[in-house]
Amino acid sequence: MADTPVPETLETIAERITALAKSIELRFTRVDERFDSVDQQFTSVDQHFTSVDQHFKSIDQRFDEMKAQLGVKIEAVDANVTLVFDAVMSLQKHAENNAKDHQRFTERLNNHDVRILALESS
Repeated sequence: MADTPVPETLETIAERITALAKSIELRFTRVDERFDSVDQQFTSVDQHFTSVDQHFKSIDQRFDEMKAQLGVKIEAVDANVTLVFDAVMSLQKHAENNAKDHQRFTERLNNHDVRILALESS
């Protein structure tokens, strides 16, 4: 009779079900622990993203400040360029007027020399 299987009793079935339930409960506990670990990692990543976001906001603010400062400096340079341009144009006009006056003076001087020669030869 040792070769024939013994029919299972309710007690052995209950023991197997209890053991299976404990095994399943243990696996769910391990899965829950793993989810807790993953949740902690997500929390850490979220904190890192928050830190990075704050850093980017700081960088954006510095860029905005730099743009404003550059805008002011560019306006100042533009004003100086305009002043220099106006001065150069004024000097150019003055040089043109001086050249015309010099031409008239040269003509008068030549006419004066001619008159002196004419007076000396008469």
